[in-house]
Amino acid sequence: MYLKEFELDLPYIVDDKNIESIMKKQKCEYNEATKLDYELNCRWKRRSFSMETRCITAMYERLFGKYKTKDCWKVLIECVENISDKRIVNDSGVCSVPIQFNLNEFSKKNDLEKKKITLRLLITYMGI
Repeated sequence: MYLKEFELDLPYIVDDKNIESIMKKQKCEYNEATKLDYELNCRWKRRSFSMETRCITAMYERLFGKYKTKDCWKVLIECVENISDKRIVNDSGVCSVPIQFNLNEFSKKNDLEKKKITLRLLITYMGI
């Protein structure tokens, strides 16, 4: 299997207090409230972050070249404020690596600084 894709992601973190509030206001079940919470509070943050980092991750993929691995075709760098589990998890060939990341600080930067930060994260967490 060849490693061919890299992605920085902001994983959705369930906020039980917020979900309980949605359940009361919308009079709905937990699963429905979780979907609403994701749509209202996370979806556009993730999309925006993905669009801001994709140009650098795509360039990195092209420059990285062919790298044969035992069981990984994609590296997913999960950018979280607090790391609860430091394990690198391989799920169907996608290796998820959690890193500590401050989205608010990243958002304040200009486009060039965001690109530099993205590249630094890729280089640092790929061990190159």
